[in-house]
Amino acid sequence: MIIWIFQTGEPLHIDNEDRRAMRCMNLADSLLMRGHQVRILSSRFYHQRKVHRKKHQLLDIQEKSLQYTLIDSPGYLSNISLARLFDHAVLAFNLLIYLVKESSSPHVCFIGSPPLEYAFIATLWAKVRGIPVILDVKDLWPEVIRHEDCFENTAIPVQTNLSLDTKTSDSLHSSYSVLYRLDVNQCGHSK
Repeated sequence: MIIWIFQTGEPLHIDNEDRRAMRCMNLADSLLMRGHQVRILSSRFYHQRKVHRKKHQLLDIQEKSLQYTLIDSPGYLSNISLARLFDHAVLAFNLLIYLVKESSSPHVCFIGSPPLEYAFIATLWAKVRGIPVILDVKDLWPEVIRHEDCFENTAIPVQTNLSLDTKTSDSLHSSYSVLYRLDVNQCGHSK
């Protein structure tokens, strides 16, 4: 089976040795051990280190049954910033351009969110192509920053420079609901 994993904001196999395996790497490893072909579509921007992965990695990187496609985005210096929101918008746009040109399709897509825009484009593309989707919503970024109590138990004081009004918050919730409906309807289930 051919499985595409759309996941950003996590270390990848191609990152240096001190990386910590998270959802994407663990899922890919498990699928590869079972004989599946896996393609990971991720950002060229390395979220944990706040640097871009090397240019030569922008091309598809193949190793056994694992393939990488890294999508360009401008990056950001702070997790809580307008620059991060801009990065996510550019990343989603670049993903759309890439997918429109893509001729191959997987049997199933595993799509991680956040970022919402990236997950939306991937889910919409899969729906148009009739590809089943598994949507993994880790958190409601950037909605999570609206609730400052989420930073109360952190060891390092965090100052939020961005707040979302109720209208923006409701819009984000609605967007996640659209993603959920796209996914559920694609698989032929109902709420």
